[in-house]
Amino acid sequence: QNEKLEIFKDKEKQLSNRISVSKASEREIELSKLPIEIQVSEYNETSTRIVPLGDLQSKGRQHIIIIAGERDIVKDAVISARIEGSDLFNSKDTLVIPLVLQENEQFDENIGKGFANKEGFLSAPYIGKPTQPTVWQFYLDKEVQQAIKQGQVDIVTKGLVLAIRNDGKIIRRGIGLPPWKEIIEEFTKKK
Repeated sequence: QNEKLEIFKDKEKQLSNRISVSKASEREIELSKLPIEIQVSEYNETSTRIVPLGDLQSKGRQHIIIIAGERDIVKDAVISARIEGSDLFNSKDTLVIPLVLQENEQFDENIGKGFANKEGFLSAPYIGKPTQPTVWQFYLDKEVQQAIKQGQVDIVTKGLVLAIRNDGKIIRRGIGLPPWKEIIEEFTKKK
């Protein structure tokens, strides 16, 4: 009897820690204002522009996948996105935004071996660079805190994934390396 009561209390606690519809809408509006640097020419990686995320969605009809966490998990996610290739992301109007959730730890262009050592590690046309990282970190800290309330641990180590449809709706929150194809399929399902 007590065991069933504890299970019920745990379920109730998890449900009470879910994000409300109004709070979700508030976060989606806040997210739409975050600045992002995008490559505007597929052939000229130095041709970039800084725009609010919401403009990419409303005017450019872009879906967004944010991967945030410690440097190593974000680097692994960018490498896995590059392995998937530009066809997957460009053909489905999807932009990947990597963000390291450690102060003064954003990527520069030349960070390691293999893919990471090639010039332009982040210069693929489907990879956006968050500008004003502290503003992004402030926003993403709310997402991390929500995940902790829901019982997740080591979110920054494992990596936080947000999938935002081109209408601004966050359709998926997850932990770990993004299942790119699965997320992109979700974008293309009927709204």
